Amino acid sequence: MTGSRTGKMIELLLYQVQKDDKHHFENIIWRFQEYKKDPDPESVHGEFRFTGSQFGPRSGQMFSSSGRGGFLGKGTRFVSGKIDEEKWKIYPLILTTEEEIRVFKECIKLKGKFYDWPGIVGMVIPKWLRKYIPKFIRFFMFWCSEVVNYALFRAGVADDNPEIRPSQMVESYRDQGLIKT
Repeated sequence: MTGSRTGKMIELLLYQVQKDDKHHFENIIWRFQEYKKDPDPESVHGEFRFTGSQFGPRSGQMFSSSGRGGFLGKGTRFVSGKIDEEKWKIYPLILTTEEEIRVFKECIKLKGKFYDWPGIVGMVIPKWLRKYIPKFIRFFMFWCSEVVNYALFRAGVADDNPEIRPSQMVESYRDQGLIKT
């Protein structure tokens, strides 16, 4: 690793369950008991936000995967817009500039993959049933936290964790020195 880890240019955004919204997809997932056992069960969706000028026209954009927008969902994508920061936890990632660029390049490579509906089902069912979900889908289908973690892994800054849920990200990344809480 060269350079110092600043934690200024990429943020981890974690959407928090809105208990009054019973129709929002993430809030439906949150109701499953398996999910409520996680370290941060209120976090139900994860994204990156790129804030540095080195990201050019993508500066200010978010990257994740979405199941909204049809049967297969929009999948992995960059989006522009503002978020209601009251509904999100925001953690600057502690990375060097070189690591930030590598993470950004991995996100560009991952853009356009399908949403991982089989994985979402696997995320909320008992572990003994998960073995029936094929592992090869991770190379072309991702749910939100899965693609965020995979970009960090491919960039060489995080452990590989293909089943990570948004509710597990803070603990995992804190333990790896990627965020401070």
